[in-house]
Amino acid sequence: MAFDKLTWCIAHLGENANWWVDNLNDETHWEMDHLGLIDPYQWEFLEELLSPLRACGLQEEILENAFCKFCIEKELPDERVQFSAIETSLLDTEEKLFLLPYARSDSAERYDEFIDHLIQLRVKWLNMAFDFKQALEFEDIELHFRDQGREKNLDGNAVHAFEEMASILEYIPDGLEGDEDESDVLEEELESDADDMVSDVEDDVWGKELKEDIYRLEMTD
Repeated sequence: MAFDKLTWCIAHLGENANWWVDNLNDETHWEMDHLGLIDPYQWEFLEELLSPLRACGLQEEILENAFCKFCIEKELPDERVQFSAIETSLLDTEEKLFLLPYARSDSAERYDEFIDHLIQLRVKWLNMAFDFKQALEFEDIELHFRDQGREKNLDGNAVHAFEEMASILEYIPDGLEGDEDESDVLEEELESDADDMVSDVEDDVWGKELKEDIYRLEMTD
């Protein structure tokens, strides 16, 4: 399988503090256009948003299987970084991991399955949090993101995995009236500490901190 062959990748920090893959050791089974890495600070943010969904039936195995995990190996010229694949549990490690979704590859169904699972959990959470006149269905959100992805593709804009996951985890449908008082407790749990962790993606704070991590790694070699 393609995911067993990944041992390293090279990536650069692009706009909006998103990491994009330049090279992989196995490019045969992967479409190299628009492969994005989720960095440790983005994952920390996403993990906070995922936390309330455990009560909705989050399946950790689907989450674990959706990503190849990497750690920093060394800094390269032209502001690029080489990463080494690592076998570890995403949820049971203190390593600062970079995550490559198993998407646009021979094993794309792993990430696709996770995204479907994420949408199902968000639907369940929304129906718990809001008193909709008619319960929200999986197809409602799936159609929304399918149309959104089609528009981005037409504009020639790549959707980074971090942005895709965050948009699902923060999604509230337009035009549907909910009982805001009933949802306050769940919404507070979902958003706790998120604003403190990420004030503005475009200020490149994550990028600066990662550069410091790379420097400390080199000093210890």
